[in-house]
Amino acid sequence: MDRPSAIRGAVMVATADPAKQLPIAGAEIAVAGELADATAVSDAAGFFTIPLSWRVGVGERVVLEFRHPDYQPLDLPYTGGNDLYIARMAPLIATSDSSEVPISNVIARYSVRTTTAVNIGSAVKTFQVVNIGNQLCKGRKPCSPDGR
Repeated sequence: MDRPSAIRGAVMVATADPAKQLPIAGAEIAVAGELADATAVSDAAGFFTIPLSWRVGVGERVVLEFRHPDYQPLDLPYTGGNDLYIARMAPLIATSDSSEVPISNVIARYSVRTTTAVNIGSAVKTFQVVNIGNQLCKGRKPCSPDGR
């Protein structure tokens, strides 16, 4: 197995409800001691990468320190390898589901389907038919049943 060159993972909110396990952006991640070349900060998706010192070997145990001002500090043991680590940080202030959260800039779009009949006019031209009685059809159509 190759020597690990970096630690990769994600920082999430620690909660029992999977729908509320959101990523934590801006969490500072460091390796305790002098085994890391740098520290890292989690991005908007909670992802982080910490480059490791050449002194960290496969199976070597180090401690990852996660810090964020809105969450309790978290120290996570790491055993050298190329695994993906998920850190779940607990909020400092417990949130309740019944608390109100103000929102702004709400845009609602809707449409209504209706059917309406509208008279837009007609193109009917009236004409007059003169009825002349008692004349034979003489084989022309249309004709009355009695031929008159």
